Parts: sequence; C-alpha cells; structure tokens
Amino acid sequence: MRTAASISAPLADPAIRRLWDDCLARARAASEPTVTTEDGTVFQSNAHLPYLDLPYLDAIDAASQGSIRLNIYDERATSVAAEYTFRRGPLRITAPPPLTPVSAILPGDASAVRQMCIDHARRASAVRITLPPGSVGSVGDPEVPEVPEVPNGADWTQTRFVTYMLRLASRDDMLAAWTKNRRRTLAKHAGAFELSEENDAHDVIARFVAESYSRHGRRPPIPEASLSRLARLCCESGLCRIYVLRTHEGTPSAAVAVLLGNRVASYWMAGSVPGPAMTVLLAELLVSLHADGYVAFDFVGANTPSIAEFKRRFGGALLPYHSLLWRGKSARALDFASSLIRRTGSSRG
Repeated sequence: MRTAASISAPLADPAIRRLWDDCLARARAASEPTVTTEDGTVFQSNAHLPYLDLPYLDAIDAASQGSIRLNIYDERATSVAAEYTFRRGPLRITAPPPLTPVSAILPGDASAVRQMCIDHARRASAVRITLPPGSVGSVGDPEVPEVPEVPNGADWTQTRFVTYMLRLASRDDMLAAWTKNRRRTLAKHAGAFELSEENDAHDVIARFVAESYSRHGRRPPIPEASLSRLARLCCESGLCRIYVLRTHEGTPSAAVAVLLGNRVASYWMAGSVPGPAMTVLLAELLVSLHADGYVAFDFVGANTPSIAEFKRRFGGALLPYHSLLWRGKSARALDFASSLIRRTGSSRG
C-alpha cells in the first residue's frame, strides 16, 4: 500500500523488513549512540533507540492485540515510523506500543513529524505520537513544531513530559548523587539481599509488574501472561536482561527488566514488594551496567508524582520530551456519548 510515506507495509512483509534494517543500519552508522547536553545530561540518540529494532517490534506484535505497520519516509532513512494501532470498540487508535514510553519512530526533521501526523490520522480515529527525548522539539525544551489540521478532524494538542536520565559512574560517585535518605536505606538493608541476572525469570518480572499496577488500582496494559511473553522474547533476542533481588532464603523481593540500547539502558519493567528492596536492587544494577560499558540509565518517565519522587532520589537530570495528540470526529463523538451516559447513570437511585 502506498501512502505519503515512501513505502508502507505490515510488519510481516519481508521486503519492507529488509529495507527497515538497511535504513536503521545507515542511520546508526551516521550518528553517535549518545548525545551529551551542555549540562552534562546523556541521552540516547534517536537512531539507536531499541524500540526501533525488529526483534522488539516482533515481540510487541506477539504479546499484544494491536498491529504494526512500518513506514519509511525517504530513501536516506532520516525518518521512519513503526505505526502501532489497536481497536477500542469502534475506534481505531494509533499510539506508542504497550510498555513503550515513546513512539517507535526516527522523526527526522519537523516536516517529517508533520507528515507522520497526517499519515497516521488518515488511518485512525485517534492518534498519539510521543517524540523521543532529543528529537525535534525536545532538547532544551523549545516549542514543538506546529502540526497542521488534518482533513477529517480537529487540531493537535501537545503535552510536555519528563524523564530522569542518570549518567552512570563508579559506585562512590553514584552514591554521592543520591539523597541522604536513599544512601541510609541502602546501608541499612543491602546485606539482606543478593542480586543475580536471571534472564529466564520472565514470570517473576511479569508478576511484580502486575502486582505493582494492582496496588495503584490499575490494570497493566497487557495481561500478566503477555507481559511474561514479551519479556521472554526480548531476552531471547538479546535486547533485555532481567535482574532479580532475592532474600538469602531465595525469595524474590524485587525485579527489573532492563532494555538495552547502544550504551544506554532503560528501566523497562520493574516491581518489588513494598520496602527497601528496589533501592538495593538499583544500587547493584547501576554499578553492574557501568562496569559493562553503559554510560547512561533512562528511568523511563517521571510524570506521576510518587514515582517521580522515588526516581529523583537517585540523582540524574530531568530530560523533556513531548507527546502530540489528535482525536478525530468519531473519537470526540464517542467521548461525548459516554459522558452523556455517565451523567444519565449517575441520576439513578
């Protein structure tokens, strides 16, 4: 199928998969894996995001109910987009895939972002495109480039988000950046646990993630069995490592699945029993990643107050990124109908 993208086809299409890999290889060869801002913040260059890798997209496709379409916008590979779409009732919604903090795109310049917005909106009832940190309109927090009104709906809205990005260092330098309370917690409880890399512990990490969502009164974006499958597939492809913190009796107390980019590791799936276990796990994990040659750790979002406060105490710098949202007429109509139903229902005794 031809669209405004140079080439657009489903994820399973062999021809576009070959072109996609070629595009990423060229883009990665032409760019550094990481970028350092003036204040010393390290972040992952767009071309090196692990969310663009076909094994990651294949794992998402296998573990979720959505579908993925690959779009290549020019032969020079300056802009590509993996378009994840799912259905909610009668609506067709395009958004970042489950467990993926940003859209799987290589945005290129502002005109390419506008074209992605237009293309996605032509095929969907609602669209959210979340630009990776460091992409157009992110570093230094300049205004995101305007996106035009599409033919079948309203204007786009923009939302600013932040994530904590931590520069990895030696144990002493890392702990010096922590808050005093965080260092005190580590000193008190570190001896009670042991950390190990367990890449077959996908059921453990899935259970912790599901329990974490449950404690906050929410459901995970995909079922627990699908979380386990996603973690397993990413570990098998080498994109992920699972670390489990256990008591000396062998009971799991915390787990983190780290998604691996080129020299940047991301806090991808995580959960723990309430208490100090996650603090202890992160202390050991960050030192281990530094020893393995990783230069930065992305805490993957700091936009919920309680979670942001937990992540702040490990040091790091806030890095902004932006999300673009468009809701077409059908999505807005369904929202209006739902609000009428809720108001009608609330009047019943």
